[in-house]
Amino acid sequence: ETEEHDAVKEWLKAEKIDMAFIALHGRFGEDGGIQAVLEELNIPYNGCGPSSSYAAFNKCVSQKLFEAHKVQTPLTVMVSGLEGFDAQQAVARLGGFPVVVKPACEGSSIGVSLAADHDAFAAALSKAYEYGKDIVIQQCIKGRELTVGIIGEKPLPLVEVRSAETSFFDFQAKYQNKTTEYIVPAPVLPEVAARVQAEALKAYRALGCEGFGRVDVLLGDHDEPYVLEVNTIPGFTATSLLPKAARAAGIDF
Repeated sequence: ETEEHDAVKEWLKAEKIDMAFIALHGRFGEDGGIQAVLEELNIPYNGCGPSSSYAAFNKCVSQKLFEAHKVQTPLTVMVSGLEGFDAQQAVARLGGFPVVVKPACEGSSIGVSLAADHDAFAAALSKAYEYGKDIVIQQCIKGRELTVGIIGEKPLPLVEVRSAETSFFDFQAKYQNKTTEYIVPAPVLPEVAARVQAEALKAYRALGCEGFGRVDVLLGDHDEPYVLEVNTIPGFTATSLLPKAARAAGIDF
């Protein structure tokens, strides 16, 4: 129990609200923290419960659940602390450079790097390590960036993200870049769209998600979908992807 939890709990008690609509990002917002406080106070809220929120937020926990439920993901190495870590062996296991390095517990692509050689890899590891000792390293899949909004148990039309200025859809592309394009519905064949939606739903269910979510997927060679992550509190801004997908399905903001 932190001071933050206690302060929020007291504030919520004083407000006497009937229901909470959570649109918070990052720690305490989508990691199960605020969800646990609301449950203690018997206040209903949108989206996933504390355990599935935490499972989605922590990429190491997500990856273990994806593997257990046979969700297709990029090849992955998980590291807890860099002491004794064999960087060359990890890169070899992933099929060589480039690789993607991510802190286990950050959202919005914060701390994520694309590394094309050993020097860049060392820098990427130390950058990710600033956000916590647990790090996820993945094979870099060259392909199209897709996202699948889910409401209840129903996948929405696919959104394709095309970012002109950056090598991947990073924080800047998500929130500050005016040249990022969003194509809804994504121009893919119906059978490919169905395959992507099915894999996204499998990932969503693997984590025990409910209410709504957004699953980020890379479409690789032979139109194979690779799940990157599940967002339990997707963005709710004018440029956000779940609202765009919902609009394509006839659901207004």
